Amino acid sequence: MSSWQFAQPPTTCFTVSRLTNTVFKIVEDDMYRELPFIYVKVYPHSILILDTGCGGAARDPTVHLKSLRQFIETWPIIDNAGKPINERGRKPYVVVQSHLHYVCAMEQFTGSTIVASSYSKLFVTSDLATHSLCRSLGIRTPNYQITKWAGDCDFLTHNNFDLKIQVLHTPGHTPDSLALWDEEENMLYVGDTLYEWAPTIFPNEGDIVDWLGSMDKLYAFVKEKTTFLIQEQSSNTEVYINCGHVTSYGPALEILGQMNEFMLAILRGSVPIMGESIKRGERNVVYGRQGTDRFVVLCPERLILEARDKLEIVV
Repeated sequence: MSSWQFAQPPTTCFTVSRLTNTVFKIVEDDMYRELPFIYVKVYPHSILILDTGCGGAARDPTVHLKSLRQFIETWPIIDNAGKPINERGRKPYVVVQSHLHYVCAMEQFTGSTIVASSYSKLFVTSDLATHSLCRSLGIRTPNYQITKWAGDCDFLTHNNFDLKIQVLHTPGHTPDSLALWDEEENMLYVGDTLYEWAPTIFPNEGDIVDWLGSMDKLYAFVKEKTTFLIQEQSSNTEVYINCGHVTSYGPALEILGQMNEFMLAILRGSVPIMGESIKRGERNVVYGRQGTDRFVVLCPERLILEARDKLEIVV
């Protein structure tokens, strides 16, 4: 149970909306203009959180409530009968990081089950300051411990209760990227692997060939789930995708397929470079027009050149 007991603050850097009967989407208005999506799934006896945002680094420093945990436990939600999502912290947490970026609020959930991908443990455990981007942002690196390393296709449980959430390893954006499949809601959560209407960003540690493999994996997975729903004559045969930014509750097959084709067009040289900059010591290039194109990619040029070489694509 939370120890925070205070009157309702009038302002916060978080907004919240309900996606389904069990899932809320929280958006943090942060100083980095990331506007990360934080997903909260409510169970009878526990709370699952996917990603924790920027740790209260609010764009407006005068807001009163900047703690994600305090927001979840104290802030009245209109779509939740005027009650907080986890009032007084009565339910324990399972916190999943889709990847290692923007994990600054993880410290708020010390003592909780914290889940990460087992695909690349070394990436997560070594040089956290660099791999979490805290060093490049000039901010303090959070101190927290992973308590569960989830294997590919593992189902999550908590206190012997099946959460009906499946973990899928999706390296590419980062080596430790993962996706979650919510079989109760027919929703796929992909973190920063992709999104619409804003640049899908790859850091120096990204890998385009791994990313393409993960995209093929996710597309095949969603297609299989869609076929099953049709065969079962489900009342809703759509599978939805929820991303780490911008895109939520979108048509999964369509978005995955079109984003994959966009990346292949980049590799074939069909998409021109629209901008460039130096980030973390590397030349980064932009493909697509932000604000106009549905898909945009921002990445180190080296990643594109390496992918072309591995796939033997001549431009």
